Amino acid sequence: MKFYILLITFFSCADVFIPDNDDYQSIYLNGNAWIEIEDKYDCDNGLKVVDDTFLIEIYFSGGENSTNDAGTLFSFLGKTTEDFVDTNCNGEWDDSEDFTDINENGEWDNNEEYQDNNYIVLAVSNDPSHSNILSLYINNEREEIEIEGTDFTDSEIFHLLQVFYNEGTLYFYIDNNQIYSKEADIMIQGESLIIGALANDSSISNFWYGHIDEIRLWNSSLTDEIRTMHYEFPDKLIDTMQNERICDLVGLWTFNYSEPSSNIYDEKCEVINNLGENNCECDLFLLDGVLYTFPEAEVSYTTNQF
Repeated sequence: MKFYILLITFFSCADVFIPDNDDYQSIYLNGNAWIEIEDKYDCDNGLKVVDDTFLIEIYFSGGENSTNDAGTLFSFLGKTTEDFVDTNCNGEWDDSEDFTDINENGEWDNNEEYQDNNYIVLAVSNDPSHSNILSLYINNEREEIEIEGTDFTDSEIFHLLQVFYNEGTLYFYIDNNQIYSKEADIMIQGESLIIGALANDSSISNFWYGHIDEIRLWNSSLTDEIRTMHYEFPDKLIDTMQNERICDLVGLWTFNYSEPSSNIYDEKCEVINNLGENNCECDLFLLDGVLYTFPEAEVSYTTNQF
């Protein structure tokens, strides 16, 4: 498996689309596009929730990879430690009284020592040499998981990936089956969620081939019952969550557009505000994303779905 980083010299918003239908359900990434959901840093909102208790759900398919490089379904790259003190909530390390001494050498830690843009905090990728293997990255360490009876090169077969963090342990589920768990501390503050590539603000590589149907981000791990329901009834998000649990929805990206768009809208407030009964306060802290591609690359919006 090859993982490497290419420096970005030029990229643009996706402006070359292949129309399929005016009732879209998903987007097909063909190894040349990615989505960035930028962390608009906020102490109570944004992607900061991924530091504590969270659930990431991605409905997706794989596809034929024309390269020998692993494709990345999603990634967070950035800081290498939980030792991140930000009392003024500006998304940066405090620069005075709140330094710490994590290695206990009697000296204040060097902030730059714990920042590495190529450090893979959390990511999931496939293996082009083995159609039933996923690689799970946690704090720059990789674990290969073989999933029997699965073919991630078949673009017509959709799957549900659920990654959640609860009480210090990360869990990975594919199609409602646990494939891996590990105790870990992760550090996400200030980093963007990248869908379809291994990327940060200075580099991009290892593009995904396949559909992305829907992405959901929660600031809780929900329950086994609800996570199972999301697998068995993926279109029942609204109908089956007429209670306070829907308030845990931090981000929702559906791709259910009437026409192709390079703007990937966070639709959580639209969903929450349309509920008949809930006590949520959706304050329009939206985590909108952007679809990027290399010049003259083609991106397809399709009717394929989970």
